[in-house]
Amino acid sequence: MRVGLLEKLLPAPFARLLNLYQWLLTLLIAVGAAWVSYRYALSVSMFTTSGLGISRTVPLLSLPFGFLLLAWHVLLYGPAPLKSIEDQI
Repeated sequence: MRVGLLEKLLPAPFARLLNLYQWLLTLLIAVGAAWVSYRYALSVSMFTTSGLGISRTVPLLSLPFGFLLLAWHVLLYGPAPLKSIEDQI
């Protein structure tokens, strides 16, 4: 969770650099988690679920899909500053 206090206290160039850093960090974590969860989902393909008897890969593929959606959202939003209540009014 981002806290906008530091962004508002820093001078504009440093605040933009902080926004870029937070954006890149979030993007790398989302893409990395998608990659790791995809590899894990493929590694359990030989096992089946106890209830349905399908491969465990099928339900586990929801994790990389969700992380890729998060990364896509981060890419679309870009390194923008955090919106505050004063900005919305």
